[in-house]
Parts: sequence; structure tokens; C-alpha cells
Amino acid sequence: MENNSPLVGTCPNCGSKVAYHEGDNSVTCYACDQIVNVRDLFSSSRKEDNKNDFQEFTQVLLGAIGSNNASMSNQAPDGQLAYLENVFEMLDWESYKNNSKIEFDDIKEYVNDTKLKYATDPNTWVLEFKSIAIPLNKKIEALKEIGNNLAEKYTGKDDTALFEHFDLYSRIVKNIIAKRDYYEKLLNLDVKNAEKYKADSKLISELKEEAIDVINKINELSNVSRIQEVPEVNEVLAARETEYVNELRSQGINALETYNSAVESFMFDTSKEKALRLFNSIPKFRDSEKYIEHISRWFIFEDYCEVAGVGYAFLIQKKEMGLLNVKKPQNDPRTAEENAINQLTMCGIYEIKNGVPAKEPIVKDITQVLCAYNGKLFYIEKNSNVCVFDGITKLKTVVIGDK
Repeated sequence: MENNSPLVGTCPNCGSKVAYHEGDNSVTCYACDQIVNVRDLFSSSRKEDNKNDFQEFTQVLLGAIGSNNASMSNQAPDGQLAYLENVFEMLDWESYKNNSKIEFDDIKEYVNDTKLKYATDPNTWVLEFKSIAIPLNKKIEALKEIGNNLAEKYTGKDDTALFEHFDLYSRIVKNIIAKRDYYEKLLNLDVKNAEKYKADSKLISELKEEAIDVINKINELSNVSRIQEVPEVNEVLAARETEYVNELRSQGINALETYNSAVESFMFDTSKEKALRLFNSIPKFRDSEKYIEHISRWFIFEDYCEVAGVGYAFLIQKKEMGLLNVKKPQNDPRTAEENAINQLTMCGIYEIKNGVPAKEPIVKDITQVLCAYNGKLFYIEKNSNVCVFDGITKLKTVVIGDK
């Protein structure tokens, strides 16, 4: 005789237990109403969100439910609902807020067992509804708190200390959005089944309102890749920007027009001088400071240097030989000081064309680089004059010590 006893697998979509018979190719999950291939009921690739991070918190839940799972599933659904509400009242929600796990596996397990035994009891569907809606509301509430904390401490400069909180925020949002359709379908299905099995009309209305509220909150969420995209941070930044724009307007500067012009100049002009000047006039507007930092950076690495965002070859000049007149050395037109300078190792800045340095330097006789500031290179020429190169022209300045 053929054995037609049902077998049990795990839904890859929601994690619920699913019964099927040998020979079935597909089956519908009773919990999430998804059609899945039988081979997928045993897939080991189902994602376990942040299991290690959540382990400590689940110990609290195990203490409350753990060994009582069997007795819980034998209780009537109304008793289970009361017990669940009591568990949720006693939980350490602060610990729950500080991890990205959303659902409770132990609760999901005994709710699924209850559905198998008491599917016609309306309290069964209220039980499942509450087991999903309450944690979701708490998690979305946690997002608001994390967002406010990020907004309060965000400076836009060295925000390394905030990355851990931002990463938590990002993971929570990602996890909720990934299961958005599942939560919406499950909550609506629970309301539908509670209504189908004659739950109190007032309770049905309350569940419908709660479902709409939770689903709307989920739909308002968006994945974020930067701290600035967190709604609470974005709101603070918008307020700061408005205040700054008004301050610039009082000085006769249109911040947005100036910014757009600066970006255009940065993108398309060979010289970055105009872009730097424009960004410097609105340094606190949006990401002007980052543009200024990029344009202003100067570095020298072996035979390459960069000024105002343009690369040049930085090479040692060929040493000039002093004029030799063995018979009449007194006629050498060069002074002793000039001949001493010629013995120094001097460098030049060469324009790079098609990857090859030009033959003649556009700036020469550099004996010492002093510093880089605001897109300009300050250097000493022939051990004498302090000069400036801004990427366009060489500008002589005062000799050291002069006023």
C-alpha cells in the first residue's frame, strides 16, 4: 500500500512549516499564501537576519516562552493572546531596538502550531496579527529614535562615531522593506480570517485601522546609503540650508545659482580657479567644502604633482654648467652666489600632454616646496624668492623677511 502520509518542510519565504505529499511538485504555504517548489522547502539558503547579533536578546524571549512552547500551543487562542500580550509588556524593548532582527522565531513557531490546531478560532488570527504588528511598530519607533540621534549628533565632518548607528538604521530599513509585501499580505490576511471566523466587529475595525497604519509606515521607508538620506538628518540639514541661504541672500549671493555655476565650472573648465572662487563664496552650502578640499589639494608623489585638480610632472631640472674660462676666470660673469645656486638640485613643473611631460617647464628653479594652500603651491625659487603657482600663472610674492 502506498504511504500517503503528509511530510513537512519550511517555507523559504516566511519560515512557516508547510505540509506536502510525496510526489508534489509545488505547494501553497498556509501562512503567507505563496506557491513554492517542494525542493525549496529544504533550502539551506534562507536568510537568517543577524542571528548572532540577536542571540543575546532571544535569551530573554526564551526565558519567557522557551520551555512553555508545548503548553502554549495546547492553550486556547484567547489564552495564548493574553500570554503574548503579557510577554510583550515584559520584554526589554530597548535591547530589541538595538538590533536589526524584526521577528521572533519562537513566537512565530507557536503561532504556526496554533494555526494548525485552531484555524477556525478568530483569536488565532488576532494572535498572529499582534505577533507581527507589535514588533513592527516597535522597530519603526526605534528607527525614529535612531534617526533623531543621528540628526542631533551629525556635523558633516568627522562623523565616524555615527557609522555604527547609521549601519543599524540602514539594516533595519533594508530588512523591513525586503519583506514589505509579505507583511502587508499577512496582516491583511489575518484581518480577513478574523472577520471570516466571526470576530467582534469592533475588534475587526481596530485591526483594519492598525494594519493600514503599519503598512503606511512601512511604505514611507526608503533604503538609505548615506547618513544625509536618513529623514531626520535630512530635515535638520534642510533647516540649516534654509538659514544659510537666507544669510547669503542678505549679502547679495544667490546660493543655488552660485553652486550650480561652480559645479559646471568644476566639471568643464580646464582651470579650476573659477570653481574654487565660487565655492569659496558659499563654503557651507551643500557639499561645497568637499569641492574646495578636492580642488585645493596639492600632493607630490615621486615625479607627479597636482595643483587645483590638474596633474603635472614634477622633475629635477638639468643642472646648468658654470661658464668656464681657465685663462681669465675673473671674467666669469656669474657671481659666486649664482654659481652656488647652479650647483643645487632644482626642480621644475612640466605640463603633461598625452601622458608625456613637456620638454620645457612652465615653472622652474624650485629649490624647496614650502606648503600647499587653497589650490596654490608656495615654494622657494633659487633659494631666494618665495613664489606661488596657482595652476595658471607663477606669481612672485615678497622675499622671506620683507614686509
